[in-house]
Amino acid sequence: MRRRIADSGPHSARSGSTRILASAAQAVVASSSLKQDGTSSYQEVFKVFCGPHSSMDGAAFSKLCKDCGLLDKKLSPADADLIFAKVCPRGHRRMNLERFEEAVWLLGRKRGVEYGALLETIANSTGPLLKATQAEGSFKFHAHGGS
Repeated sequence: MRRRIADSGPHSARSGSTRILASAAQAVVASSSLKQDGTSSYQEVFKVFCGPHSSMDGAAFSKLCKDCGLLDKKLSPADADLIFAKVCPRGHRRMNLERFEEAVWLLGRKRGVEYGALLETIANSTGPLLKATQAEGSFKFHAHGGS
């Protein structure tokens, strides 16, 4: 089976061959955001969204896509969910860093954006955005002395 040039990048999640990322995109990210310990900041963002785990679940991946501004008219939350399902092996509900990189490559393909540019966007993110409701005014909660 012949592969088109446009399909070059990480191999399909179902293939048995080794995943190889586009070295040019990896070099762009590594040169701009390499830390002393050898990890680039997109890897740190991945770890933050994973929480206490070493891998990311679908909800965290969707949150990453939303919080990093990756969703637009070309890429919906449903598309992100489908990409997550595509890169996860059968029977698994979490993805490791290697699968995450493949998912980012697929996100870029869907949006028509280069892989390196998406990794840069993720690397420049501030991490998960915490959104909570706030009560209006100031309220004091105390026990009422009943009569």
